[in-house]
Amino acid sequence: MLKKWFNYIILFLILVGSVNALVISEVMFNPISSDAYNEWIEVYNDDNVSVDISSLILCNDTISEGYSNTSYDVTNKRGYDIIPGEFFIITDNGSNVTNNFNISNKTKFFHTSKRELCLRGLNNGGENISLNLYNETIVFDYTYFGSMNAGFAPYYDFEKNDYSFGCIENGTPGHYFQCNETNNNNPKGNELTYDFRLSNNTIKNNETLFFLGQINNPYNITKANLTIKIGIKNNKGGYTYPEELVVFNKEIILKSGFNNLSELTNNAFWSNELSLLSGEYKAYSRLLSEVFDKRPYETFFLYSKANVFLDGFSISNQTILLNETVIFGFNISNYENKNFNVSYGFKIKKFKTLKQGLIDYQYICNNTEIFAGKNEEFFCSWSKNDFISNNESFYVYPFIIFDYENNSVLREANRQKVVFVGLEDIGEPDFDILNSPSSVSFGRFSNVLINYSSNNYDQKVRFLVYGYPSQILCDYDFSSLSASNALSSTSVELNIFRGLNYFVSIPFLLKPNCDDYYAYDNYRVRLRAFKKIGDSWVDFLTKDFYIDVDEKNSALCPVTKSSSSNQKSGGLVNVAYSGEKNFFTYSDTYFRINISENINSNSFFVVVNSTNKKELGNFTIESYLFSGRKRYSKNNKISFSLEENQSKEIILENIINQELVFGKVYKVMVKINSSKRKSVKSYSKEVIISINDEKNSIKSFYTLQKNYDEGIIRLYASPTKQGGELVLMSSFGEQKKLGEEKVVFEEKIFPGINNYFLLLKENNKTVDVKELLIFANQTKIVVLENLKENLFVGTQILETDNGLKIIGKAITPITYDLGSDKLKRLIKYLVIFLFVSVGTFWFWRRSF
Repeated sequence: MLKKWFNYIILFLILVGSVNALVISEVMFNPISSDAYNEWIEVYNDDNVSVDISSLILCNDTISEGYSNTSYDVTNKRGYDIIPGEFFIITDNGSNVTNNFNISNKTKFFHTSKRELCLRGLNNGGENISLNLYNETIVFDYTYFGSMNAGFAPYYDFEKNDYSFGCIENGTPGHYFQCNETNNNNPKGNELTYDFRLSNNTIKNNETLFFLGQINNPYNITKANLTIKIGIKNNKGGYTYPEELVVFNKEIILKSGFNNLSELTNNAFWSNELSLLSGEYKAYSRLLSEVFDKRPYETFFLYSKANVFLDGFSISNQTILLNETVIFGFNISNYENKNFNVSYGFKIKKFKTLKQGLIDYQYICNNTEIFAGKNEEFFCSWSKNDFISNNESFYVYPFIIFDYENNSVLREANRQKVVFVGLEDIGEPDFDILNSPSSVSFGRFSNVLINYSSNNYDQKVRFLVYGYPSQILCDYDFSSLSASNALSSTSVELNIFRGLNYFVSIPFLLKPNCDDYYAYDNYRVRLRAFKKIGDSWVDFLTKDFYIDVDEKNSALCPVTKSSSSNQKSGGLVNVAYSGEKNFFTYSDTYFRINISENINSNSFFVVVNSTNKKELGNFTIESYLFSGRKRYSKNNKISFSLEENQSKEIILENIINQELVFGKVYKVMVKINSSKRKSVKSYSKEVIISINDEKNSIKSFYTLQKNYDEGIIRLYASPTKQGGELVLMSSFGEQKKLGEEKVVFEEKIFPGINNYFLLLKENNKTVDVKELLIFANQTKIVVLENLKENLFVGTQILETDNGLKIIGKAITPITYDLGSDKLKRLIKYLVIFLFVSVGTFWFWRRSF
């Protein structure tokens, strides 16, 4: 026990040390471009150990894994571990910083759960930023730097151990840098200007586009690198820059004062020789030297191919209520010489609906044909009764989609701002862990009890418990579990309705750990919630808890045996030669084979009596059930030796592992091989398969006891017929009792939630399973009233060479309402349990 607490203290000290290693190293609070999607906070790991930031809190807001662009698409999944000397960037939800800032490709991005950094974006006049990890907080108040020009970021000077004014425009996200003293007061990048413009903002195919502008160089910087390239706008709102559309990329020589861009580039130009599709394009430039980084750009529209456009868009109402019918108008023009089938509709970003949650909503109004050279107006009626909005404003983005050659072309018109008045916004879903096991053994079932608040949405939700980062938990077939296993048999799926609380018990199974790969230790376990979006399960909530694993269930670990059958040695068996086919000689050894003609269970035995008359003999015997070329039982083979005048009885158990077909002819094959001879003696016998379909099962499993003494509860069970044995599996061990009309188990019960699994076995094979789920406190137990009696549906638990294998449907989830009084009692007991635990620890410490 002392060792375990010592481990906790060491873990705590490591975590605290990790927090102190984080430094807010740079803050872009007032970017040149719009504040929305361009603000960022750079953090640095200034230690020699990695830091796990999965629990990091920024300004009371959590972070999500990965980087997302302005279309809210996750484009860069990264891990939570920050290695020593590594920077990472925190952006608002939907950041566009990669398009507008020079960021290292190795930099990890994390966006906030809420839409903007620090709730409403970073204040340009300065504010207090706080990072919290493992209950330790680091703070940076940049109010002193609120007077800085747009585009400059205060940074942490590691030599001075203090913050300083930035000296490089757009900052250096993901890079380590140091400003000179002279640059802090008069940064050169702030004085140099770069005016970049185009000769025309609308061009036609093969028309020439020239790049104009001036570079003002007041500090006589002699060299810089200039890049000009063309970006193609994609359907997600961003731009791609193909290599073939790079117009200029060279080092240029600057003179003091004003420099004409046309002279520096020798009148660089671009024309659409590739016959690109009509649409919006970006002329992007970058002027880079050691002390400045300028990135002005201009957009232009190219008329080339697929000249079908959405010229206008209108909305009948500027305030939209639930169930209200709204008319949308679309003005579509076709400047091609052929007809097109066009789909038209609109989308709303970050829209909340009752069933789909927070999504980028898209609505296709219709598909219609627009004729060559025509301009037509189309109308669309729309009403919706399930959106969630407290008088909020949204932008409605109209679009048309049509096919041109092998391209699906998207065209948009100007967005319209509309106020939506819908269902009350009562918050995002969340859950609390009410009860989790403190100690579990390898190879054991356990569960965690949660209170899930649905709040806004009707949704289909799955819950999964898995080990993180150590994959100590497994599926019922003992395969490892990770966050990607949302459809695991151990996961629980529920249909959730708005405005309700759900108390759910989620099971999990620890690996048998028969090879002792995992140490007995304290492990972190992660509970993750997934929601159904289309055909995919998307995670949206995660919480961790810890369990002590201090032993393993040795009953699940197979015992290494020299063979798979029983051997009996005895004196010389007197046998007389006969004409029976099941009796024959092999070398100097006699064999008699006995096989039952009728097989009425899923296992059968082959008995071989052997007698050796002369010298030492080594033999191998195998047996199996077959029909045609297909085997229906697991191959059973044994090797043995016989000395002179020695006899043995060999018993081979055969377990049928394939589904048998009614009316088919089955045979049992026995093969004997001798080390002295290369030939193989074989014997087969046709058998009658009469496995009874009426299987033995558990008739009942319950408790009548409402109070218990000394932590012991009595559980009652009975099978449907005589035979077999009942095995009780729980958190405290196994008990076995031969089948009777009624069986009574006495089992230890502990505060919280208790799972008891009752297994009915025949011939060492489990044929039925039942579960009893019980709440317990210090005075009584409560059996859940709406508990389904058989929580395993069509399930079998099989002992294999690799341990226990459970096949079939998962444990059925239990949803129940404790009611306000019962819930209060449960919370009270949990608080008492916590208070007693803390008090016990305090007295334990005082005793040393």
